[in-house]
Amino acid sequence: QVQVQVPARSRDAVRVCEDDHPTSIIDTATLTREAVRKLKNATHAYTRQVAQASSVLPHLCQQGCVSGVRQLIEANADVDARSSRGATALMTVCSTDHELLVGVLLEAGAHVDKACARTGFTALMIACRKNNASLARTLLAARASVDQKSKTGHTALMTACQRGNEECVRELLVAGASVNAATSRGWSCLLH
Repeated sequence: QVQVQVPARSRDAVRVCEDDHPTSIIDTATLTREAVRKLKNATHAYTRQVAQASSVLPHLCQQGCVSGVRQLIEANADVDARSSRGATALMTVCSTDHELLVGVLLEAGAHVDKACARTGFTALMIACRKNNASLARTLLAARASVDQKSKTGHTALMTACQRGNEECVRELLVAGASVNAATSRGWSCLLH
């Protein structure tokens, strides 16, 4: 098995390890064809492993599998990988109320304002739609944008108003959400 490590300070050098016997750092210009082939194969295998781990991450989040999510994160899975429906792992967690995983994903660097590829909804909008004020507070503490709009122009505040969740509305207003933001049809949260 070939392992590849790229030192942080040099893009022109790599460390190639074969069968757990490390060679020294070598200049990429001096690599033999065989070493280049092994390096490419190892890079492709690593990329496939990360891609597979990333595609499983939203599913494990939906199931609430904390240990599995942590293992994938340790294996360098993309914490912002999207499900087949366009939602990130953080959005998936918000829709299933697995609050412990929200902290795990945010700590791993999940982008709190990534929007769903299909709807434009963010994790904060989903938390407000689910009437989960505790989750909304967590996302706001992670600096979620209160006025980011979905594809139809809805904000988290509009969503909270539609659902009649006074606690979410209060949290969003304290965080500075605009009551004057309007949808693509000109509706504000005051009309919901």
